[in-house]
Amino acid sequence: MRDDFLSADWAREHRKTGRDFHKVLKHIARAWVRLSAIQFDAPWRRRATRH
Repeated sequence: MRDDFLSADWAREHRKTGRDFHKVLKHIARAWVRLSAIQFDAPWRRRATRH
């Protein structure tokens, strides 16, 4: 059991999991920034649309 954590396979999967987790957090942060930009957009800066 102790040797499982010292194997190259475990280290490779650990790095891959860390990278994937970082990607997910980066996408969540990007979505949060975009949502905040939409929510707090100043209405006077938008171009008027005609119906």
